[in-house]
Amino acid sequence: MGAVRHLDLPRGQRRETYAKVFSLYAFVAGGIGLLITCLAREFLALITTSHYVHGYRVAGFLVFAAMANGAFFIPATGLQIAKRTGLMGAIAVFSALLNVALNIVLVGPLDVYGVATASLVAQTVATALLFAVAQRIYPVPFHPGRVALTFMMAIGLAAVGIYFGAREAAPRRRHRRRAGPLRGGTIGLRVVAIQDFVILRNYLQKKTAVWRG
Repeated sequence: MGAVRHLDLPRGQRRETYAKVFSLYAFVAGGIGLLITCLAREFLALITTSHYVHGYRVAGFLVFAAMANGAFFIPATGLQIAKRTGLMGAIAVFSALLNVALNIVLVGPLDVYGVATASLVAQTVATALLFAVAQRIYPVPFHPGRVALTFMMAIGLAAVGIYFGAREAAPRRRHRRRAGPLRGGTIGLRVVAIQDFVILRNYLQKKTAVWRG
């Protein structure tokens, strides 16, 4: 985003360009996050030992937390232009404290899922809070409905992909002959979920007012 901020754009086009970058980021990062989440089991099987493969169950939480963290710096451009970067630091500190508090509350009942959930919630809250603050100081014609819908679609389809991934996990020895077709089928379903993200995005872009909001 820093490179975009330093482009020699006409003054009237700068804010519109920032808004387009935000929407494009949501779509591209959402697609990449969906891909990594749906195929996390296969990726981990390639680069780790069997002791770590089951980490794929929380991969989606961490991937989308990273996506939210990346989105943080797009509306932050307005605060940088207005020379109010101290607010970014304050929101980052608040997010860190929220993360710690959520870990304390969630780790007991949810174990590793509590840690992953805390990261996702804290990063999402930080980005939403920064967005609200930045819009009051340096308004940009972002499309919050479009970005939020893209984010929710990616998370929803990722959840579907993880569900099918979990169903194929660790087939019993006596079912090993069926493990190959089962694994291939579930991978296919997850790839379909990734494809559906693009299809739904294009459909909503043409048909819904929310996408233009």
